[in-house]
Amino acid sequence: MQYIATSKQAEINARDVMRSWGYLDAESPSKGADGGIDVTSSRALAQVKWKASVAGRPDLQRLYGARGADTSRALYFFASSGYSLSLIHI
Repeated sequence: MQYIATSKQAEINARDVMRSWGYLDAESPSKGADGGIDVTSSRALAQVKWKASVAGRPDLQRLYGARGADTSRALYFFASSGYSLSLIHI
């Protein structure tokens, strides 16, 4: 894996990781209003946070809400800065 310098590179990295996990149709759509979803697959959705602060419960709640009524797809959250302690203890 190469050094990730942009949010788009982080999304592409997450897409590649998901493909390695068997989500072979994972895609990172062009930038634009993504509705909280950065990587899509027929069986999974992912949010990618490439920021200086850790990801917290509100970030995960937004991903859960962005999924909508289709609960058949797995959810993944990729964070470059890690996760808050409140998430680690869930």
